[in-house]
Amino acid sequence: MENENLMDILKKLIELPYDSFIKEIEQYTLKTLEHLIIKIYEDYPIWRMNKKNNIFSYFKNNEVMHLYDTLLSERKAKKDKYFKLTGKNKNKLLMVNKYILDVFEKAYNEAISVANELENRITNNDDFLNDYEIEIEINFYNGDDYDGFDSIGYVLSEPISDACHPIKYSIGHDDFLRRMNYQINFDDSYDWNDALFGFPVTGNDIVFTMHRFFSHSNWSYTDILNIKRIWADVKVTRQHFKDI
Repeated sequence: MENENLMDILKKLIELPYDSFIKEIEQYTLKTLEHLIIKIYEDYPIWRMNKKNNIFSYFKNNEVMHLYDTLLSERKAKKDKYFKLTGKNKNKLLMVNKYILDVFEKAYNEAISVANELENRITNNDDFLNDYEIEIEINFYNGDDYDGFDSIGYVLSEPISDACHPIKYSIGHDDFLRRMNYQINFDDSYDWNDALFGFPVTGNDIVFTMHRFFSHSNWSYTDILNIKRIWADVKVTRQHFKDI
């Protein structure tokens, strides 16, 4: 599809009433949806290089991003509709789940280690430190056609929207004890299997982070199967303030 045709389709979609808009995109093929998603992604302000003829120059940012998120959601629904949970696919999902837990647990232990040091400084009336924020961010990289802006794998892996958001988890001085004593990501009393598979999977516990990633993002089952890297950042912000 040519860029001019894509632009015309996007303009038409934004101007349609909501009900008509939903009915319209339901008729699109998966390939058309992905072309439109990639077009918006390429036009996003932080990516484009002096491109004047882009969808953001015609409509407000929030209108375009709402369209973008809805197209991603429709794409996920279309891909998941025909996904078959074979034994092989189930085992691969469980393997991804295991890696997610491993990466998150290492990031969590690193965050708690740093938090303990900062708590000691606050307890000892540190001259600078009044508060802090530690944020864990888990990012996922899709290996399917990951070759630049013009691939859906790149769009999913370098998100511009919460629809493909990384997993975030924060720890601060005020909630340090709660974060230490209540950790839903590792709590065995929670069973998230049903949300991912549609039925319980005895002996295999889907972790909350995997559940959250699948249920609250627009990555499809197939996209998750194509994850090639799980990346954790632990970001520390040390804070000082003076009340006047």
